[in-house]
Amino acid sequence: MAGDRRPYGDPDAVTKRMRAIFQRSDHVSQLFAGSLEHVMRDLFAPTRRAFSGYGTFKALRPIDPEEWLGGLTERFHADECEPLPGAAERIVELGERHPRVTMLIAQQTHLVSVLLGTHEIELSTVELGYRAALDGDEAAIEETVGRIRSLHKRALLMARRVATGSALHTGLRSGEGDRALKALQAAGIVEHEERGRWRIVNPLLRRYLIESQPFR
Repeated sequence: MAGDRRPYGDPDAVTKRMRAIFQRSDHVSQLFAGSLEHVMRDLFAPTRRAFSGYGTFKALRPIDPEEWLGGLTERFHADECEPLPGAAERIVELGERHPRVTMLIAQQTHLVSVLLGTHEIELSTVELGYRAALDGDEAAIEETVGRIRSLHKRALLMARRVATGSALHTGLRSGEGDRALKALQAAGIVEHEERGRWRIVNPLLRRYLIESQPFR
């Protein structure tokens, strides 16, 4: 809704209309959920947005690997597919418990099995599904890369260094890398794990950054 491509028109006009309707619905409560934190914050946090101050934020706990395994296996069984040993675990590993990415990999893995005419989900099927998820998400990832470029002149360089595990501040002026990292963190692109360690939130974006040509 609030993406750069504006699929539903002017996001400010749409959200103002939504808020006006919601406010008149006094017997209804609203819950907005999403796995893209920066999108949720862009809709509800800035004072310029129609939804500014509309309710409170609540972070949900990560889904445990065991819960992922049970849920994915159940979904595959619902379509008469049988995950072979290690297949569901590999989906969870590749998705890194990121809700959208994990489900996207599972979806593409299932699609691959349909195209191959098999009801058995093998490790090789998962790898094909993962590659399909990465290829299919390329347009959205490139849009994110464009947004990273706009955050700070060194933001894309720092994002790639985080993705590849390279030395973060080599060759940069004092404070330059830190400012870029803070901009990336505020945008929901990276998370701070511990002193000197950061990670890319979206594992598909990290893979894209690793496989892309070096950035300056």
